Formats: sequence, C-alpha cells, structure tokens
Amino acid sequence: MSQLGTQLESMLRMMPACTAVKLGQKVRRQVAAPRLLRTPEAARYLGISPWKLRALVYSGEIAIIKQKYWLFSTDDLDKWIAANRERRLM
Repeated sequence: MSQLGTQLESMLRMMPACTAVKLGQKVRRQVAAPRLLRTPEAARYLGISPWKLRALVYSGEIAIIKQKYWLFSTDDLDKWIAANRERRLM
C-alpha cells in the first residue's frame, strides 16, 4: 500500500462520526445522518414550510428541544409522519 493510502486510512480511523468503506483501492467515507435538525432542515425533512412546522410546534403536535435554536429529533419527526399518514380505502 502506498504511503498516501496509509495516511488516508489513519486519518479516517480518527473520525469517530464516520465510517470508512474500502472499495478496491478507493476509500469512501460514509457520514452518519444527523439525529437533530434545525427548523429549515426539519421542514425539508417533512416536506413542509418552516412556517407550517412552527405552527405544528405551537399547537403541540411536534416536540422540540429548546437550545439557542429549536432542534427537532428525527425520531419525533418520523413518529409525526407515521401518525399523519393517510390511509385511503378503495
């Protein structure tokens, strides 16, 4: 293995939030998906506008984590999606 490949692998080992996948001679990083999203990202995740998301928070339908910014857990967002999924009978 070349010196550059060895250095690259050692750098990838030092990144705790990432995993390295070796494919032949290439090394590709896979970054873990974030578990907490800010308002614009959470709205995009749900496919709604940030204003609609804020209205859902104020109505108590979606929980937030109050920090400097509102943070939304992807687990809570997934639960909201499941609870609001339409089931149509034909």
